Amino acid sequence: MHPMMEHAMVSVATGVLRPLLGKLAALVEEEYAQLKSVRKEIISLQEELRSMNAVLQKLAVEDDPDVLKKEWQNQIRDLFYDVEDCVDDFLHRVEHDDGNKRPDVGFFRKNFSKLKTLGARHGIADKIRQLKVRVDDVSKRRSRYIYEGASYSARTASAVVAIDPRLPALSRMEGNLVGIDGPREEITKLLADEGEIGKKLKVVSIVGFGGLGKTTLACEVRRELRGQFDCQVTVPVSQSPDIIKILTMILSEVKGPSQHRICNVSELIEELKSYLLHKRYFIIIDDIWDPLVWEFISCAFPDNNKGSRVITTTRDWSVAATCCNYRHEYVYKMKPLDEEASRRLFFNRIFDSEGACPGELKEVSSQILRKCGGMPLAIIVISSLLASQANKVKEDWEYVGTDRLEVMRQILNLSYKNLPPHLKTCFLYLGAYPGDSVVWRDDLVRQWVAEGFLEAIGVAGSCFKELGIRIRGSTHNIRRLFHHSDAAGRHRTLPMPAVGIDTSKVRTFSTWGGSSPGHVPPVSKFKFIRVLILEFIPSTPGEEEDQAIDLTAMCKLFQLRYIKIRSEVRLELPTQIRALQHLETLEVSGARPVFQSGIDLPSDVAQLPCLSVLSILPHMTSLPHGIGAMKCLRSLASFVLEENSLDTITGLRHLSNLKDLYVRLPLDSCFAEAEEARVDVLCSSLPEHGDCRFYLTAWSRWAWFPGVPQWIGRLQKLYSLELGVGELSRDGVAVLAGLPALVRLDLSIRGAPRESTVITATGFPALKHLIVTCRALCLTFEAGAMPSLQKLNLEFNADGATAEQGGWCGNALAGVEHLSGLKEVYASIGGLGALAATEDSGRTAAVSALRDAIGLHPNRPRVDIMCTQGRYGLR
Repeated sequence: MHPMMEHAMVSVATGVLRPLLGKLAALVEEEYAQLKSVRKEIISLQEELRSMNAVLQKLAVEDDPDVLKKEWQNQIRDLFYDVEDCVDDFLHRVEHDDGNKRPDVGFFRKNFSKLKTLGARHGIADKIRQLKVRVDDVSKRRSRYIYEGASYSARTASAVVAIDPRLPALSRMEGNLVGIDGPREEITKLLADEGEIGKKLKVVSIVGFGGLGKTTLACEVRRELRGQFDCQVTVPVSQSPDIIKILTMILSEVKGPSQHRICNVSELIEELKSYLLHKRYFIIIDDIWDPLVWEFISCAFPDNNKGSRVITTTRDWSVAATCCNYRHEYVYKMKPLDEEASRRLFFNRIFDSEGACPGELKEVSSQILRKCGGMPLAIIVISSLLASQANKVKEDWEYVGTDRLEVMRQILNLSYKNLPPHLKTCFLYLGAYPGDSVVWRDDLVRQWVAEGFLEAIGVAGSCFKELGIRIRGSTHNIRRLFHHSDAAGRHRTLPMPAVGIDTSKVRTFSTWGGSSPGHVPPVSKFKFIRVLILEFIPSTPGEEEDQAIDLTAMCKLFQLRYIKIRSEVRLELPTQIRALQHLETLEVSGARPVFQSGIDLPSDVAQLPCLSVLSILPHMTSLPHGIGAMKCLRSLASFVLEENSLDTITGLRHLSNLKDLYVRLPLDSCFAEAEEARVDVLCSSLPEHGDCRFYLTAWSRWAWFPGVPQWIGRLQKLYSLELGVGELSRDGVAVLAGLPALVRLDLSIRGAPRESTVITATGFPALKHLIVTCRALCLTFEAGAMPSLQKLNLEFNADGATAEQGGWCGNALAGVEHLSGLKEVYASIGGLGALAATEDSGRTAAVSALRDAIGLHPNRPRVDIMCTQGRYGLR
C-alpha cells in the first residue's frame, strides 16, 4: 500500500471522531443522567475512544506501519462510524417521535419525560453496550498482537537511514537553472546592508511547498554573496532533526574538524556562539519543520554587529514567521515557475532548446507541463526521465508519470505527513474528483463542513472520495462511493449487489460524468447519507422530455447536509423537505430545454434552519414563501425578477447573512416599466450589512437590449453583470463605468462596431475581470483606464471578413499596455473560413497582432490564445 493511503486510514478515523465526541457529550447531559446504566456505558465509551484517538495520532506520524497496525486502524475507523450512526439514529428517533424538528440537543430538556421510554423502545441501551463490547475487543486485540512486534520494529528501525529523495533531482538542477534571477535578486535585497541597522543579524526565511526550489534558491544566493563573509555554511534539518548532529555539523564547517566530540547541546551552543562572535557569518538552515528546532539552533547565532546573515527554508508559514521573529517583510514566499520558464526548463533538459522539439510532441509536452504546475522539481524529474529514452515516442510520453515517478510521490508525501490530522482528511477528499477536473474552492469547503471535517464558522461550501481500504483480503465497510464515467459515457452502471456494499452505511455518494436513469441505487437506501452528488444524462439521446428521475424519497434522509444535482432529464423532487433539518447546501442544475420554465422548489424550503446555500439553475420558478425567515442563507441563486411579487422581493432585506445574490432579468421584446420598478425595489431590499455581492444576468441567446439601459446606472451595489446589447455606445460605456462596486463584467455585443470603443481613465474603479464577446474586436484603452483590471477575456471573429461584416479590425486592441494591473489575457478567435483554424490567414494575423499588442505591456501578462470554428456575436 502507498504510504499516503496508510495515513489516509488514520486521517479519516480522526476526522469523524471530533463530531462524535460532541454527540456523546450531548447524551450525558444532566437531564439524561437518570438513565444511569446507559450513562455509565457512554462515559466509558467516550474515554476509550479518546484513548484510541491518541494512539491513532501517534500512528499518523509513522512512516511505514506494519500490517497489524493497518488492520487495527481500519477496525477503529469502522467502529467510529458505527458509534456515530447509532447516536444519530437514536437522536433522530427521539426528535421524530416528539414532533420537534430542531437539530440541536435542546429537546432533551424539553422532553425528558419520554427519554426512558424511548431508550427502551429503540434499544439504545443495548446498542451502546454492544458498541462498548466491540471497543473493548478492539483494544484487547491491539494489545495482544501489535505490541508483540514492537521490540522487533524498534530493532529494525535503528538500521534505517533516511535519504532525502530530492538529492538526485537537485544535482541535476544546478546546470539547468531558469527563473531564478528575479527571486535571487529579491532575497539579496532583503539581506543587503542598511547602514548601522545593516550590521545587525538578519534572518530571511524562504517558504513554499516541496519541490518549488527553496533550497536551490538559498544556495544560489550564497554563491552570489561568496567572498563577503568570513564563513558560510549550509546545513539540512529534515523532518526528524538531531539537534546535536546539526550543531556539530555547523561547528565543524566553520571551525574545522575536531577530535574532541561534544555531546551536550548547551556546550555545543556555547562553543559555536563563542567562535562566531567575532566572525561575519552566512548560514543556511534548510528544511525546518518545527519552530522549536529553530528556537534551539538560533541560540548559537550571536548578534555581533558584523552584518551576519541567516537564511532558513521551510514549508510551513508559521515556522517561517518564527524564524524572522514575526517580521513578515523578511519572509519570502516561493512562487511556481511561469509558463515560459517552465517550458524553457523542460525542453532544455530534453532537447537543449524548445525549437528542437518535434511537432508531434508539443501538445503532449504542454499537457505534462500543466500537470507539473510550475514546480521545478517535478519538471526536472519528468524531463530527465524523458531525456533518458532513446526514442522520443508520443505514446510513451502520454503515460509518463503514471507509475514511474516514485520520487515525486515521496516528496509530496513528506508535505502530506506534516499536515495536522484534520487537514490530512480534507486533503484526501480531493481524491474523489476525476483527474484534471476543476475543483471549486467554496464547493469543496461546503462538503468538508457537511462531512464534519470542519466546523461551519461563517462558511458555506462541499465534496469527498472514499478511501475504502482493502488490506490483503480484509474488506471493511464502504462509507463513500464515487462513480466516474468517461467522456463517452461508459462505465455508468453501478454493480452495487456485486460488491456487497451496505448502502445504509454510505455517507457520501457521488456520480461524475453522468448516469442514466435506473443505474443509480434508490436514494432511500442511503440511511445515513450526508453528501449526495448526482449527475443524470438520458439513457437515449433525444428523449430528455420522456425520462424522469424520482428523487421524492430524498426527504427522508435525515442526515443529509449537502445535495448537488445536475440533470439533463426531468426531475421529480419532493414537495416537502422540512425533515432535512441538517441540510446546509441545496443545488439543483437543470439543462435547457427540459428546465426552460424553471424548477419548482419544495414548498417548505424556508423551514430549513441550517440552509446556507440555495442554488437553482437556470432559475427557480419563484422565491421560497417566507424567505425572510432563512437567517442562515448565505448564497441564493437564481430567480427571475418578474416572477416574484414586490412583497416577496422585499423579504430579501431580512437575510442578514446573505453574501451572494443571483438575479435574472426577463428579456422579452421590451423591458416594461413595471420591471424597472422591481429593479428599484430589489436595490432597496439588498441586505443592509453591505457585504452582499449582487450578480445580475441580463441577456439570453434569443434576446438582448438595444444598448446599455440607463437604469443599470442605479445598481450601485452590483458586483457582477452579464449583459447582452445590440451595440455599445460611448454613453453606454459611461453608464457601466459609473458602477462603483462592479468587479466582473461579461459583455456580449451582437452588432458590428461602427468605431473603436474607447475606455477612458474615468470609472471602473473596482473592475478586475472583463469579458467581451463580439463580432469584431475594436477596443482602445486610454492611460489610466480600468486601474484594477487583472483578467481580460476576448471572444471575437477573424476570418477575412471586414469589421462591418463581423471580421477582423486592424486596430483591434489598442492601449492594452495602459491596463496597469493586468495579469492574464485569454482570447478565443472564431471564424467560418474554409481552411483549418491554424491555417486561416485571417486568424493567423489576428493572433500575431494580439501578441504584439499585449507584448507592449510592461508586466508581461500571461497570454493564452486559441482559434475555434464558428463565429461570435451571431446569436
